[in-house]
Order: sequence, then C-alpha cells, then structure tokens
Amino acid sequence: IHPSVNPTTIADGLLTSLSNRTFRILSSTLRGILTVSDDSIIRSMRLIWERMKIVVEPSGAVPLAAVLEHPDDLPPEAPHPTLVRTFCFVDLSGFTRYTREHGPHEAVRLLEEFRAVTRSNAAQRGVRVAKWLGDGAMLVSTEAGPAVALGAHLVTHFAHTEIAIRVGLASGEALLFEGDDYIGEPVNMAAKLCAAAKPREILADVDVDDLPEWVEVAGDVELEIRNMGRIGGILRLRPPR
Repeated sequence: IHPSVNPTTIADGLLTSLSNRTFRILSSTLRGILTVSDDSIIRSMRLIWERMKIVVEPSGAVPLAAVLEHPDDLPPEAPHPTLVRTFCFVDLSGFTRYTREHGPHEAVRLLEEFRAVTRSNAAQRGVRVAKWLGDGAMLVSTEAGPAVALGAHLVTHFAHTEIAIRVGLASGEALLFEGDDYIGEPVNMAAKLCAAAKPREILADVDVDDLPEWVEVAGDVELEIRNMGRIGGILRLRPPR
C-alpha cells in the first residue's frame, strides 16, 4: 500500500487513507475499487440537482461519478433497475371549460402559474417534475410525505379560483426506463386515481404513517379502477381549511 499523502479533492468527506488492516478486509470482500475525478464529481452534483432538485455535497455524488466515469467497469445489472418511488399525478380540473369561457390567452396565463407554483414547490420539497402533461403533471418522489404535501399545497393554492386541482398518488416498485421514465403498477394507479378524484380531492394509495401531520384523512374509499378491478383502502385526503 502507498498511502495517499494530503490528497487534494473537493470530496473532503472522503479524505482518508487505507491501513493495512482495512485494505486486507476490503480486498477479501470487494471486486475492485474505482477512482473518480473532481470534474466527474461536479458533473454528478449538477446532474442530481437538475434531475432531482437535491443539493448534495461532493462526497455524496461520488457513487454517481463512478457510474458516469467508468460505465464499462461496473458489474452487469438488470437492464431496467427497480426503484421504490411515490408517483403523483396532478390535473387542472375544468381547464377546457375555463379556456372556452376566458379564451386561450387567459388559459395560458393560468397554466403558467400552475407550472411555476408546481416547479417551485417541487424543488423545495425534493420532488421531481417527471413530465408536464398539458394541463397536468407527473411528479416523482423518493418518499410519500413530500409528494402528498406538494399535492395538498396545489389544491390549497388554487382553492379560491375557477380552476380546481385534483391529485392521485401511489407508492410502490417501478422500473426505471431510459433513465427518466417509469413503468409499473404504482404509476398506472396514481394516474387512474387522479382521473377518479373529484375537484379539490386527493386520492392516495400510500401508507397513512407517511402522511404529513397537517394533511387530514377524510376517510378511505373503495374504487372500481379500469383494468385493475375494485381497489379498497384508498385514502381520501384533505389539506387544512
């Protein structure tokens, strides 16, 4: 072993050297060790911020930097990783009628407000806007609480306008497809719950223990979901009045 002396790196949380003992232990359990450059770490930090709206310190971005810098040196994995996520679909209920009554220019102004509020609050809560869906949005979160809080905030924000927000959420495993899309039952469930929700209503297939304290559970319902059958235990949520 040739210990690193005064290593210079932005990943200051990893400024350490291996002793003979730790190197022997790692040699018996690891298949290899990858090194990464500061440029890759910075690129990873930027990518995490752009895609997930999360600020991470340099040391926390090192694993992603290794994936980006050494894609051919990584062990083979399943082509589509399985991830546990909470999916949230949000829809502007009555947008077609609003456009007809107020004209396209006013409708665009409202849509711009919806996207700005969604984008801002998603960034604050660590929720990612996966895609815009015309007069709606698909959001993805690593936890249910922030996604529910975002949905409740949007319902409250537009509560006193002519437009009503409706929200559907579901948590579970989904396949990551082409780097930024998701395939799986919770994605479909969240979309269908959004479609089934009434104006200013939140329907969620999530664990009640994951809900923010200020979001009220108005009850649970059983719904007939197209191509899924009858599903019970769906939470009807309500933001504070």
